[in-house]
Amino acid sequence: MVKNGTGPYESYYKDGTVKSNGYVKKGEYTGSWKYFYENGRPKEEGHYDSDDDYLVDNFWSRNGDHTLIDGNGLYKSRYDNGKTKYKGEYKNGLKQGEHVNRDEDGLLETKIGYNAGEYDGEFSYYYSSRTMEMKGEYDNGTAVGLWTWYHWNGEKEKEVRYKNGYKDGEMKYWDEDGLLEKVEEYDDGVLQD
Repeated sequence: MVKNGTGPYESYYKDGTVKSNGYVKKGEYTGSWKYFYENGRPKEEGHYDSDDDYLVDNFWSRNGDHTLIDGNGLYKSRYDNGKTKYKGEYKNGLKQGEHVNRDEDGLLETKIGYNAGEYDGEFSYYYSSRTMEMKGEYDNGTAVGLWTWYHWNGEKEKEVRYKNGYKDGEMKYWDEDGLLEKVEEYDDGVLQD
């Protein structure tokens, strides 16, 4: 039982079945954690390392397939309708390669690249209307290249280039009708007058 922000912690589904358990220290998750499906079967086991990063150790599908073992393998969760909700590979407990989230209809919500748990590669989000919300790129955890955000109707909202993680050059803003509203100039992340 957690007292003063520290102690063993359990969460439950509405029917009283254990959903997760682990340990909390000063209000933060720490140590080993276990997660369960509504039927009581194991879903995921992981732990927090000395840097407070969460590493996935094991994952089981709803039907009991052990697809991620000792931090390596496929993490693939599904909706009750059988469609894929989340899919991505793990290596040594960390996200590796392309990870995607989909909605209950199977349509893309996010596509994010990882290397050893750091953002690396494509980074994109989609509106529920299926239009792109934003798209950019990371290189080993650092934002690089052209980043573009979109209005719900697909028109560009803003666009800027990143260099070594900082805005660099023109940042343009458009209204929902595609008309240019303003332009800002950045130099290594600093807005210029």
